[in-house]
Amino acid sequence: MSLTARHKKPGAFRKLVNSLEITPQDRRAKILNAMRVEDPDFVTAVEKCLFEFAEFKNLNEMILADVVYAMKDDMRSVAIALYKCKDEELLGKFVKSMLPAQGSAFKEELSMLTAITVGQQKGAQFKVIEKARELQENGVVTIKEYAPQYT
Repeated sequence: MSLTARHKKPGAFRKLVNSLEITPQDRRAKILNAMRVEDPDFVTAVEKCLFEFAEFKNLNEMILADVVYAMKDDMRSVAIALYKCKDEELLGKFVKSMLPAQGSAFKEELSMLTAITVGQQKGAQFKVIEKARELQENGVVTIKEYAPQYT
């Protein structure tokens, strides 16, 4: 069975997209390039469905509020994900979506951070994306649709 054929089975496309969303960029590129050799159209569909952390700024504030609320017990990950965030719009949207108690916890966690590696920050961003996709699976929010031809 080819590499892409197994991901065209029912439910497999969604699992592939979710897995690639939390895969480091260099490894993700290798996987997609290997698949592109077999089926470039399939890889294009996968790439259109991938959700990047920066895309949170494009979401409706109510959706982001649901995601942030779901992370209430892990504000450290949110703080690490947004540590020294240069995108003021993204940072502002996250902070605006927090309940007062979450905002306080976020600021406290942020104040305790000193040296975060890129790997730690990416890992925290992946946790937030993973939580958002979990909420989508449960029908709470929709952050990005999957390709309908593969669902």
